[in-house]
Parts: sequence; structure tokens; C-alpha cells
Amino acid sequence: MHPLEKKTLQIMTAGTLCEPGDSIVTAVSGGPDSMALMHVLARLADSLRITQIAAYVNHGLRPAEAQQEEELIATQARRLGIPWTITRVDVTAYARNEKKSLEHGARILRYQALEEIAQSRKVSKIALAHTGDDQAEELLIRLIRGTGRKGLSGMEENRAGRYIRPFLSFSKKELLDYLRDREIPFLIDTSNEDRSILRNRVRLELIPFLADNFNSNIRETLLRTATLLREEESLLADLTESAARDAFADREDLAPGTFSEPGTPPPVHLRLDAVSAQHPAIRRRILETACWKMDFRPSFRIINRLDTLIQSPKKTGPAHLACGLRVKKDQTGKRLIFYYPQGRIAARGNLEIKAPEPAMGITITQPGAYPVESVAQILLLDRPSRSLEDILSGRSVGDFVDFSLVTFPLTLRTPLPGDRFHPLGGPGSQKVSDFLGNLKLDDGKRKKTAVLLSASGEIIALPGLRIDHRFRVTAATKILLRIRWTEADRESA
Repeated sequence: MHPLEKKTLQIMTAGTLCEPGDSIVTAVSGGPDSMALMHVLARLADSLRITQIAAYVNHGLRPAEAQQEEELIATQARRLGIPWTITRVDVTAYARNEKKSLEHGARILRYQALEEIAQSRKVSKIALAHTGDDQAEELLIRLIRGTGRKGLSGMEENRAGRYIRPFLSFSKKELLDYLRDREIPFLIDTSNEDRSILRNRVRLELIPFLADNFNSNIRETLLRTATLLREEESLLADLTESAARDAFADREDLAPGTFSEPGTPPPVHLRLDAVSAQHPAIRRRILETACWKMDFRPSFRIINRLDTLIQSPKKTGPAHLACGLRVKKDQTGKRLIFYYPQGRIAARGNLEIKAPEPAMGITITQPGAYPVESVAQILLLDRPSRSLEDILSGRSVGDFVDFSLVTFPLTLRTPLPGDRFHPLGGPGSQKVSDFLGNLKLDDGKRKKTAVLLSASGEIIALPGLRIDHRFRVTAATKILLRIRWTEADRESA
């Protein structure tokens, strides 16, 4: 047995990274680290009594290199006698739509793909080939971007019993030596040389600079520091959990205006006396936990702001956090309440007055005629006999959508705060309120405005005004659906 395999076997058993009978999805990119991991786990499969599936995620960013990587992984998997799978994701489109960097978008889609593979194959573990060198780079990146003790404790060998990193204490040199000794081929991702990416600059410039000018063993020093911080983080997590049992109040009847909209987490109550009595380090962690319970990721600045609110003797107004999250003291001044008055929306100011219920709320189960008493009109949804070519060449294309994109039942209602859609021909998503404002409709017409939603919750159209670009008719459309208003005393044309 090769020394690297022996060392991995010890880590896998001593660290309880896996149990006999586990099936593992190994993320393989074709690079040296993941190729080494796939081969090591294959050779240890009998000793550990595990099975392995090699998974390659093609991000669609390097077509020529990706093809070579797919072929290499397939060849090596066949040689090892293990199954493999290839998943393709569109990182460019995702990053553009979600307004994220390509690097961040690739990471999100990669983990999503691995989870989908693991769930579909009923696999208990996902193995990642992060090394000690990766850990050192990650610590510096987190320090540069700003993080707390938990962030500086680095990646975990075993995260939540799901993601395992058997190579986290190994150097990249150890893996390269193993690949050479076993004559295992691998490929180099050329994007790793792109210095516009922070991680690459840290690896190619910052770490060599620190090693040459300050500490020749900088990688080992960072790894030792991460280990120490991880142990201390574990202790603080236990102390926080104990303190939180007293700090988080049982949910009781909420004061008027203190509610969370459906689809958002229920309000969280903190007992101020229990929180204030804690050490500042524990107090900040309890506040962070409360934010996480609200599905909100707080920054250091926000935690400090909330800590100031706790310490203040005044009954100040709500703290307005992002995404519509509000935090305030209750009427007694004894509790701090986290809540979403109007759901997850990008809005400033007082949200305590709940948005009015829609003036109309009509369910549409199929094409047909639907009277709307509040506006004295009939909404018609029908399949016209006109040809697609006629529609596309005409001036009324804005009345038609692609029937195959529409999921019944539909809902017709008045616009609500935060509603967004993509107007036909427009550059992107827009608030319905802003769109209506730009049309400069008089009050009478604006009050009659309605939105038509698909069963998925997406806005299909503002009938009579504009359809959503995503539901538009194209040359690929097979079946048309016309959406229009008609007066209640007129027959359908």
C-alpha cells in the first residue's frame, strides 16, 4: 500500500469520515487533486467497505478542456471499475441572471449538481479533494474579505456528516508525488492561471510573497492556526447553544403589526435580559443565530448594530435590515423581535402596516371567459385560429403568449408591493409599480390594473397592458393563448 493511501485510510477511519457500507460521490474535475482522490478511494474501497461514484460537473466555461476532462475521467473510471456520471450546468446564464461572479455561480451550481446526484443515487457522502494548500488559500481569502473566528477556522474534514475532505491535511506536493508513483494521468485547468480571480492571486502571488519575505512555512502556520481556531470555535458553539436555550423565547401571541408574511420564517423572540447577561462574544453569536433563523445572512456591521439596539435603554423604532427584515423591541422592552412585516421585499421605511389584500382574487382553471365585477369587464383567454406567422407579423403580438409555458390554475389579482415582472421587449425585471408609474395612467385606469399569475407564481401578463417577456410568442411556439379584456356587455370576438 502506498504511504499516501495508508495515511488516508487512517484519516478515514480515525476521523469517522465514513462508515462501512457508505456509498460516496467523489467530485472529480480531472485535475491532480481529484484524480488522486478517486484513485485512492478506489484502492481503499475493500478496506473501508465503501462504494464510489465519480461525478464530473461541466460548467460550460471551457468547452475544449471540458471535453478532454470528461474523456479522461471516463477512461480512468472504467479502469478502476467504478461508475461515473457527467452533469452539465450553464454557469454563464446563472451568474448573469443571479448577478453573481462566474466563480461564485460555478461553486453554487457545482454543489447543487453534486447534491442532486447524491440524492438520486441515495448516496450518503460527497467527497471533495481540497488539500492543505487549498485550506491555507481559503483562510487568507476569508481574512481579506473579512470574517469571524468560525470563518478563520477554515474548511472542515467532515461537514454535517455529508461532505468529507480526506486530503485536507495533505500538501499538493504529496498528491503530485502519488500521481507520479502510480502513473496516474491528470489535466491542468488553464483558468487556474487567471489572475483576475482572487483565489488565483492568493495562490500565485500572495502566498509565495509571504513565504519569501516573512515565513517560509506560511502554509503550515496557517493550517495550525485553523486547527486551533476550529477547536476554540467548537467550544464557543457549545457555549452559545447552552446560552441560546434561555435566550430564545417560546413563540407567543404577537403584538399587533408584529407578524411575518406567509412564505417567510415565523418571528423570532429573544429575551433581552438573557441575551444582555452574556459575554459580548456569545451575545453576538446569539444575534447571528437569530438572523440565520430568519434565513438572513448578517454582516459584522449588522451584528454590531443589533448589539447596540440590545444595550440601548430606549425603545427605539425597528432596525431596517435588508430584504424586508425588521428587528425591534416589543412594547414591554423585554424582548427583541425579528420579523418580516411584508415578506421578503426590497423596501425601506415603515412596513408595519400590512399590505392590503387584493381587491380581486380569481382562479382561472382553463381558457375561457371570466367576469371581473370590480372592473366591470370580462377577461378572455382563448386559443385563436390565426396562424403564428400572422400573429408575429401583426401589431397585436402583445396580446398573445406561448400556451406551453403557462401552468394552470392561473390567478388574477391586483398588484401587490414587491411584484416584479419582465415587460415584453424590456431589458430585464422591473417592479410592477414602476412600470405602471412610467405609463402615467390616470387613477381610474390604474385601479383597474390586474396581474395574471401562473401556478408557479410568475407574472404572465398585466392584461391589456403588457405580457411578460418570458412567456412571449416565438417561432418555436406551437399553441397560442390570447389574453385580453372585453366589456361585460360585448360578446367575444
